[in-house]
Order: sequence, then structure tokens, then C-alpha cells
Amino acid sequence: MPKIDAIFNGMSKFGATGAVLKSDEPIMFRFPNGDRYANQKNPHQDIVQCVREIAPPEVEADLLTEKRTRFKYSLDGQTYGISVVPAKGKWKVMIASLKNAEQEGSSSPESPPREPAPALQEAP
Repeated sequence: MPKIDAIFNGMSKFGATGAVLKSDEPIMFRFPNGDRYANQKNPHQDIVQCVREIAPPEVEADLLTEKRTRFKYSLDGQTYGISVVPAKGKWKVMIASLKNAEQEGSSSPESPPREPAPALQEAP
């Protein structure tokens, strides 16, 4: 079982609609009533390994050349949209439950998961 499946299982168990993983920062889980953070920070190498375990072969070149990419991943009948912004030493991974996003009308299956709220975004 890929390590990242624990995040998807946690999302399902607690009703999160998405998650944002950033290198060396706690995971942010998205809930309809607001975002919540995990207690532990995730080392950069762990995030890279988790994404590479589930990334389809056609996006591997994008990851290696640090290009934004997105793909879908299914687990236990649920499909997730995954958007990856790789950079040297710092990755940002956004995960959204496509079923929830479609029901809310906030995202289509082909669009990337929504970005964190403006107050949580990185400065330009």
C-alpha cells in the first residue's frame, strides 16, 4: 500500500474534502467548515516519495523537470484529483475529492484541486 493512502483514508474517515501538503510543513486538511492542520511536519523527501509512488508514468517527466502537473488517483471507489507544484527542495501537493468537488460545483474532474484560502497562500 502506498504511504499516501493513509492521507486518503484519513480524509475519508473524517470527511475532509481535500488536503494540501507542503514540504517540511504540517498537512492542511480541508473541511466544509474550515481548514485544519495536522500536528506533524512532513519532510520534503517523504512528500516526493509519496507522490512518486502513485504518479502515473506520463507525469514522471514533469516531476523530474519540476513542472506543474496533475493527475487522478483512485482508492476504494473514490477518485481524487492531485495537483503537484514541484520545485527544488520544496513541493506543494493539492488533493481534492473529485466526487465532493463535483457535488459542490466548485471543480470539474479535469480542473486541479482548489488552492488554499488567500490568507494561506505563499507570498509571490
